[in-house]
Amino acid sequence: MPRFAESAGQPDQCGPGCYRQEIRAGLRETVTLTLEAAWAHRGSGRCPGAMLEPMFSATVDEAALPVWARDRRLRRAEGRAARDRAPRRELGRWDTVEDSRDAVAMLLAQNTIRAEELLPMRNGRMAATPWTFYRGAAAVMAADLGSRPHSGLTVQLCGDAHLLNFGLWATPERNLSFDLRDFDETLPGPFEWDVARLVASIVVLARTYGVRADRAEAAVAACLRTYRERMTGYTTARWLDIWYDLIAVDQFLGVFTDPDKISASAHIERKGRKRTHRGAFRKFTEHRDGHLIAYGKGAPAVGLALSLKTWSDQVTACTDGSRRMAAASRNVRAGFRRSGHMSSVPSQPPS
Repeated sequence: MPRFAESAGQPDQCGPGCYRQEIRAGLRETVTLTLEAAWAHRGSGRCPGAMLEPMFSATVDEAALPVWARDRRLRRAEGRAARDRAPRRELGRWDTVEDSRDAVAMLLAQNTIRAEELLPMRNGRMAATPWTFYRGAAAVMAADLGSRPHSGLTVQLCGDAHLLNFGLWATPERNLSFDLRDFDETLPGPFEWDVARLVASIVVLARTYGVRADRAEAAVAACLRTYRERMTGYTTARWLDIWYDLIAVDQFLGVFTDPDKISASAHIERKGRKRTHRGAFRKFTEHRDGHLIAYGKGAPAVGLALSLKTWSDQVTACTDGSRRMAAASRNVRAGFRRSGHMSSVPSQPPS
């Protein structure tokens, strides 16, 4: 126990420097235990925001830590063991004789959790082409993959990582980034399930639209090669570098030929104007009896309804507030000019 916690009746033989050393040691031990607890819970597949349970021992078994927190040699051993559990040569093999599941019955069973009035539209779209069926049948593929041996290397899956579930996101820095954009089916599972869903979608899409088989195979090979190379690079990258790694819109457009790049840029610009908070507001609201009603999933349950007058007043208040802030900014700049503390200032506030 540190000396500053001892009873006041005992003599203190430790100076201020000793106190600082004990405080640093206590903080170091606290940080170490906290990190070890976080690693253990992250490896167990719990939600990242879950509360940490108290640790009753300063000793953490190495086996309790996730793969990425161990020695590189142990991680390699985990990878080789995963290959034994799910050999790569078996990933492209499928025995239809052993498959006794009824895909249609599986899809119909999902109807109990879907909006009944939208089922005819959904079923009609899925019946149109093999590609539209593939897009809507994530549960069928999940059941197929779940019946096979897997690597055991669990991640938080997208769950429906087909080709058209990748798209452009607006980052907090107001940039566009290409990445996964659909997480309705997200769940923990073996990492290769998302990869299989992605490359299978390339083949199904190519067959549906008449792309030659050799070009589809080349696209699958390029996808798998890029995935493997990126994962290899991430094994030695710093965590923050991985966190901030992204595919900017310019990089995304770089894969197009020059004529296609022009049309792709125009398409992205049109979508960018529509897919904003204003576009979502128009999409999920409607006017009823002089009121602005929010509808969609969950809206009737919470009874969200804003009168047009209230909404208009809120917009007016925000506009007036912005004008007052701009006026105050101009007054501050004018005061600095008169005082001589600023030789030059921008004539307009930043937008």
